[in-house]
Amino acid sequence: MLNFKEFVNASAAFLPSTWTGSETGTDMDKKSPVGSVDMAMKGVEKTGVINRIEYTKNPIEIGLTDGSSIKIAWDHLRSMLGEGDPLSKLQYGKTVIVKYDSPGENARISGITIH
Repeated sequence: MLNFKEFVNASAAFLPSTWTGSETGTDMDKKSPVGSVDMAMKGVEKTGVINRIEYTKNPIEIGLTDGSSIKIAWDHLRSMLGEGDPLSKLQYGKTVIVKYDSPGENARISGITIH
């Protein structure tokens, strides 16, 4: 049985790094001999109402009414929320929408919006 490195070295089919498999029609026919297999990573979105904020540590923890929590570093939160003090935007009872780059426990937060 081949290990992964041996398999890659032995196989003749390589895909360009820009190909995601999401192309359609004639573009796909030119780029992909294998058909339309979507290889793009799907993000996950979570919505909740803020009921707890622990901001004395880094990363801070934002508790939601469904019992879940969001942990995010101060610098990352500042970059996601834009100008101003993040604490002025984080308030109890506000709705937060968090976008993760992938499913799972160790997913990175790719966007956060507070309404």
